[in-house]
Order: sequence, then C-alpha cells, then structure tokens
Amino acid sequence: LPKSIRIGAADSFALTYLSSLLERLAELHPEIHVDLEVGFSATLDRKLQAGELDIAFITQPTDNASVRIEPVLDVEVAWMASPKLGLHEQPVAPADLCRHIILTNPHPSYLYGTMQDWFGGSVVPRRLHTCTSLMFAAKLTADGVGIAILPLIVARRDLARGQLVVLE
Repeated sequence: LPKSIRIGAADSFALTYLSSLLERLAELHPEIHVDLEVGFSATLDRKLQAGELDIAFITQPTDNASVRIEPVLDVEVAWMASPKLGLHEQPVAPADLCRHIILTNPHPSYLYGTMQDWFGGSVVPRRLHTCTSLMFAAKLTADGVGIAILPLIVARRDLARGQLVVLE
C-alpha cells in the first residue's frame, strides 16, 4: 500500500501555492498518496487538532502542544471593489461601505472575522452575502455585485487587469 499524507489547505494557500507544493512533494516522494482537503481555516484547524489531518496550511492556528506551528507566509488582505463603483477615488470608512453588499466567507472564517473587526461593531453592513469560494467572491466583486476583503495574492490578476481596485 502506498504511504499517504493528509493535507489541509485554506483557499488562499490552495489557490496560490498548492500546485507548487504538490509538484515538489511528487519529485521528492513519488510514492506518497495525497489526501487533500481545501476548506476554511477554522474547520481545517479543528481537523488538525483532532488528528484527522497530518499538516494544514491555515490562518490563525490554535496553539496546542501536540501541533507544531511554523509560519510559512504572510497573507496581506485589502478591501477591494470593481472600479465601476467609484469607491477607490477617496479613502473609505465603515459608514461608506455599509451601504454596499459585503461579500465574505462565512463565519468562522478569517476573512469574516477581519471584516467584522474592521466594522468594529459601530456600523453594521446592511447586506452581507457569504460565499464559500474565495475565487467566486473575487469574481462577484470584480463584477460589481459587492465589495470584499480579499487576499492580494488571490486577486493579483484581477488587480493587474483593472477589474478590481484596492480601496484606501
């Protein structure tokens, strides 16, 4: 029977680095079978803590004596919108954004928490749409459906094409 490794990866890591990681793993250990799960960091963290995953590439891991945490990379996020909305022409505040549809991953994701922290409870978005796919949330944002906090690395192509803009 082939050896296997159970890998969990958050969307942002999976979309940007997972292919390179799997190629390198295949070069170094061609006999290894990979069981891959892409999902929310909170879910993957629970599975890692329970021993259901061997390794996970996640944001905000739980500190636990049975799990070794190694920082791999910083994921910079920013509020983004379609340039059609005209929100990039001046700095925005929570009150400016609460009139728009906010697109985010569902609770308890890192992006959901980041969005809630940014609004700070002083202003509550009127319309909040959650989406389990980071790439689809970026597409909806580029299409002008709403605005979102997205990892810069995930949105780099849309930013380069001018389909998304970073809000100040």
